[in-house]
Parts: sequence; structure tokens; C-alpha cells
Amino acid sequence: MNLLTFSIETKRLILQPANIKYAEDIFRNFNSEITTFMYPKPAEKIEETIQFIENSIQEMEKGENYQLIINKKETNEFIGCIGLHNLTDEIPELGIWIKKEAFGNKYGFEAIKELTNWAVRQKKWQKLKYPVDKRNISSRRIPERLNGVIVKDFKSINMAGSELDQVEYEISLIKEFI
Repeated sequence: MNLLTFSIETKRLILQPANIKYAEDIFRNFNSEITTFMYPKPAEKIEETIQFIENSIQEMEKGENYQLIINKKETNEFIGCIGLHNLTDEIPELGIWIKKEAFGNKYGFEAIKELTNWAVRQKKWQKLKYPVDKRNISSRRIPERLNGVIVKDFKSINMAGSELDQVEYEISLIKEFI
């Protein structure tokens, strides 16, 4: 399967491969408020965002990562980014961020659920991991709604130098989620 041409649709969203045309949206919305409980830090220059997208495209070509843009289906409005990382590992890792203006609509759950269902259909993995800071309650609800189980509790320092107090959920890929 060519990850660069494959999109995923949900009831309200389209998840499509990372593309340079979204550089400005990502740069503007992936800010310090969004990354408070995340490992990465926001780009200081748009060139850093462009480099991230170019790297993502190369990793998709190699089958290492599946990095997607989240858009509203009806309006094509940019909502955020989602990824399934380390595809060659036994347990790939889910990651997501949603722009602030889209909070409270459960877009994160909808996108993660459908990307998880895609992973089930691939029949390559038994489970996925979903690391999240304990303080990020809305993000923790996502793996919990998918019957995720906490398998790890750890602290780390993010790229901005702040401490993260994380748990890692594992989500079983036995069957698709409805």
C-alpha cells in the first residue's frame, strides 16, 4: 500500500497524507499552548514545519510512519495532525494534536478510532501504544474509550525542557471499534 496516496474517511473527517500545502496551517496552530503536554516543541520558523512535512513524506515512502492531516469533510477546514509512528516496530505509536478552535468536538477520538481501525485491517500488529501526559485528561479519554490499558508510567523531558508525567496505554487490535 502506498501511504502517500491513501486517505481515511470518517463521518465528519478526512485524514490525508501530510502535504506541504498545509505548512502554514501546521505552523500557525501547532503552538506552545497545544504542545504543553507533548514531547515536540512548536517550530520557531515555518522552514522547520516544512522540514517536518518533507521528513514525514520520506518516512511514508519508506513505510516507517503514516503522518496525516485532519480536515473537516464538509468544509476541508484544517483540524490538526495524526500519525501512526514506527510502523516497522512490533507496537507502533499513535500521536495526535487538534487545533484549539476545534477542541470539544471529539475530533481526536473520531480520528484515532478510525486510524486504529485501519491498523486492525492491516493485520500486521496486535496492539498500538498511546503515550500521554497524565494531566491531559481529554487526550487520556481517547485510549480509554478504545479499551486501552496503562502499561507504563514514566517521566520525561520534552523538547521545550518541561517535565512530562506520562502514562502509556496499549490498545488491542483484536477487532475494529464501532
